[in-house]
Amino acid sequence: ATQMIESMIKEPFPTRAEINDIYQAVTMWADCTMLSWETAIGSYPIQATHFMKQTIQTAEKNSHRKLVDFSDEGRSTLWLLQKHLVQSALLLAQHINAAWIVVFTKSWTQAKLLSAYKAMIPILACTRDTWVAEKLGYYYGVIGRTIQGKPDITFDWISSQCQIIDNPNRRPFVVVADTDTST
Repeated sequence: ATQMIESMIKEPFPTRAEINDIYQAVTMWADCTMLSWETAIGSYPIQATHFMKQTIQTAEKNSHRKLVDFSDEGRSTLWLLQKHLVQSALLLAQHINAAWIVVFTKSWTQAKLLSAYKAMIPILACTRDTWVAEKLGYYYGVIGRTIQGKPDITFDWISSQCQIIDNPNRRPFVVVADTDTST
């Protein structure tokens, strides 16, 4: 949905119904929300962004998230293997309090599956395909990064790719791949 806080095109505060709509979108696991006219031509673009961010963060903090039991009926063996791999990565990341789950991907399947679980752990999807990286940014919790050449899969290299989130305690990362990272 767009224009989620349309009243802020002309007014300095959103309506209660608009805040509720944003909150409900988050609790219903929307992959993204967006502002359009509120920030493009509105009189209060900074305030609109602030209210949107504050509402989303509050909804995410108060939502009771759990692993979703996706049906396996009619799924291919490859899909089932990928599903079990991302479930394992997610459980490991939660167990070790990982800062990020890092996915090296060509097909983006694993990043999309991780996103579907709506975990509160950010997902960094590294790919050589700029188009894939851009599209992955629309999925919940995923940040797409285009990488060049052979990645240096070390703590420091991954940290340099994940500068958006502070990691002062040097929390670990969980790394999964659906592609060969050696080339």
